[in-house]
Amino acid sequence: MVKKQIKQIGSFFWKNKILIIIVALGLFLRLYYLPNFIGFAWDQERDAFTVKQIIVDKKLTLIGPRVVNDRGFMLGPYFFYILLPFYLITNLNPNAIILFIATYSFIFLISSFFILKKIFSSKMALIFVFIWSVLPLAISIDTISWNPLLIPFLFIFLIYLLNNLNFNKIKNWLMLGFYLGFSFNIHVQLIILSFMAFIFLLIKVSKKDFFKRIFFLFLGFLLSFLPLLIFDLRHNFLNLHLFLNFFSNGSSVKNYFAFIPVWTNFISSIFIIKSSFFSILFWFILTLILFFLSKKNILNKILLITWLFFPIIFIFYGQRPSEYYFNFCLPVIVLVFSQLIVKINSKIVFITILIVSLLVIYFKLKNNIIDSYSLANKTTVVKYIGQKVDQNQFNLSYNVPIGQNSGFSYLMDYLKIKPTNNSKDPLIQIIIPAQTKYPSFGNISIEFPYPFNE
Repeated sequence: MVKKQIKQIGSFFWKNKILIIIVALGLFLRLYYLPNFIGFAWDQERDAFTVKQIIVDKKLTLIGPRVVNDRGFMLGPYFFYILLPFYLITNLNPNAIILFIATYSFIFLISSFFILKKIFSSKMALIFVFIWSVLPLAISIDTISWNPLLIPFLFIFLIYLLNNLNFNKIKNWLMLGFYLGFSFNIHVQLIILSFMAFIFLLIKVSKKDFFKRIFFLFLGFLLSFLPLLIFDLRHNFLNLHLFLNFFSNGSSVKNYFAFIPVWTNFISSIFIIKSSFFSILFWFILTLILFFLSKKNILNKILLITWLFFPIIFIFYGQRPSEYYFNFCLPVIVLVFSQLIVKINSKIVFITILIVSLLVIYFKLKNNIIDSYSLANKTTVVKYIGQKVDQNQFNLSYNVPIGQNSGFSYLMDYLKIKPTNNSKDPLIQIIIPAQTKYPSFGNISIEFPYPFNE
């Protein structure tokens, strides 16, 4: 029995040896030297403290990350619960985010292959996983521990659901609706998934069945907001008011094309060329390619409609978004190019991708510099403070740009190096940017008062 299982495992690895090599490459490019450049800033500290509250204080949270700023509304709490097992395994160690990224990256690369293999072909799926593994922007997206990290996976998994669910069954409408609501609660840009699903169902399902069952899709969507509903019932509909005010009391001055410079930045992070003309031209070129591909595949037709529709959303929004609000576009772009490469079947394309991949690996190995604001460097700063103060009491302040003080509080809490917040105790100051007259770690300095500066 054991020999048979070993033989089956060996057979699986041999049949999927190319996939395994590609996935190993993708994981290497994401995890090599990761502790030294992964950020531990405002989002990561917020997540860590929230998960600690769930684990230690047994206080389950009903709300998740806030959208945009302090005027924004709250999303659902699902991302905190996704992080929870990683903080449990590591006993609240902030390195839990590295384990989380490693696990997520593995799941995304493997699941993307098998999903796309079933929908398109093995060759196309391998090309997609390969491009995603080595693409610098994809690597950048996959190495930040925050809720937008999940966007590519949620996008690909929606394609799987649309391709595989039997929409003659009401439970599948409920399931799809819940999934769409869940995705929105991970990040607001994923409302685009609801639009994709809506168009798909209009095309795929008869109008009679569509209007008969759309209620169950909407019901499933609403069920995903149950934690937020409970929160609002307890807090006089605070989040609902924030949601309504966010859209009604926004800036009265609309700049309908404010998204174009951001779109240009996003495209330049893929193709290096930073030009508004090129970024707009690229959008038109991809539209034409999708139009060509959509003739034989309903999912490409949905991608085409989505690609045509998303600029309208940003025009309607009328304000400058952040670059990561276009993250949902990257899976579309890689999907399109993967299909195009299969159709072209050119050795030149393969050789070009191989050369680019080798360059990415080279620069990854070469640029292994510790980021001043990384988890590793901030941990070093906090540990150094701990060594200096030993068991003595101290107070702490920050002389840093706005927002740069984030991350240190959780690290001090975890390492049990806690300031007293008593003005009578010696005041240690964390300074950014670094000053040569004080002990420094990267761009972070520490000013120690008497008696710690002896």
